Amino acid sequence: MNNKVYRFLYVIFIIVSVLYRYEMITSTVSYRHVISLIMLGVSLFAGYRADKYMWLYLAFLFCFAISSFVTGYSGMFFNRFFGTYLPFITACSATYVLIRKYQGADLLIWLFVGIGLFDAVITIGQFFRWGFVDQVYSFFSFSYDEDFIEASYQRSDYYGRVLVGLFDSVTNGYFLSAVSLLVLCNKKCKFFINVLLWVVMISASFLAQERSGFFLAVIFSVFIFIRYLGQKIGYVGVIVGVIIMLFLAVYAADHTGLLLNGDFRYSKGFDMQNREELRNSAWSYFLQHPLGGFYDYTARGNGHPHIFFINAFLYGGIFGGVIVIYLLFLQLIKIFPFLFKKFSDPNAEWAFVWGLIYVDYTLISMLHNASILSGTFLFFIWWGAFLAFSDMFTENRQVEIKS
Repeated sequence: MNNKVYRFLYVIFIIVSVLYRYEMITSTVSYRHVISLIMLGVSLFAGYRADKYMWLYLAFLFCFAISSFVTGYSGMFFNRFFGTYLPFITACSATYVLIRKYQGADLLIWLFVGIGLFDAVITIGQFFRWGFVDQVYSFFSFSYDEDFIEASYQRSDYYGRVLVGLFDSVTNGYFLSAVSLLVLCNKKCKFFINVLLWVVMISASFLAQERSGFFLAVIFSVFIFIRYLGQKIGYVGVIVGVIIMLFLAVYAADHTGLLLNGDFRYSKGFDMQNREELRNSAWSYFLQHPLGGFYDYTARGNGHPHIFFINAFLYGGIFGGVIVIYLLFLQLIKIFPFLFKKFSDPNAEWAFVWGLIYVDYTLISMLHNASILSGTFLFFIWWGAFLAFSDMFTENRQVEIKS
């Protein structure tokens, strides 16, 4: 397929997925279904073949399907498969092919930096109640969830409320955290522009009040300066850069009076008792239903357990749970060496960036319900990008050894 055509289809696929808010499940045919099938088809035609990671994920989905069928929710599973998991699988294959065959790494970066900047502006606008945000929502036919609407009427501000941005509350926190890391490594921009974009992204992440996403974004940003940029600008530059970044972030928060606001979400602890009850309830259900039964469990009025490992067994039962945990273990094992590898090859540099973003998402998902289990769209975008660069790095090394 022509390079420009594939890139165009990929951009449409991503934008449509964003407009449909990632987690939409519907029994009717939508633009998202159509573009996902087209994108998957052209990716397979372009040479994509499932690797061991994808086969393991498909095995997990098979176990999830069996679990849903046994508990009487096969219809729910198939609706979710075509509305959520199909785009999820397509995201990995399409991103892998985009980078490996069509040299689309720059397109991927600019696409998500652009979406991230737009999302950051929307998030900041929601916090300060800028009027244009509602106009954007109206234009794209977005809708707030009921809890967010209720909070809007009850309060004159959004202190203590997770902001949804372009997505939903949890996904927005994930996304802003990831893009704040991506902008630091965008070699197409000058360093000071990257830092400026980082300040915008990290400020939006702070205002979004998704705590784990914000704190991991700060921690991994410092890690990027030390690990990635240290070789570019020297360690003196790293220290100065870190000080400037932290100063700007703290000054912005303090200047707006946010740090000391008692209603702000960062001043509140986690409701550990409630989460412990959710986990105990979910684990008790699994012990009674070893094949799992996610839909049956939630249909009984139970809340999600907010921990990846218990969710894994709810979705896939004993077999699917073990498979997907093993898959995650293999992914992290493959990523880990690139987090500390010397950047003698550009492919290793970008494998580091996308691998770190995937780790960022994975760590956040440990304490939430959105993960590779639920088919949260962006997970396999990041994984597909990492896999493409890591495979190219490995192939280059093999050629060097043979020569």
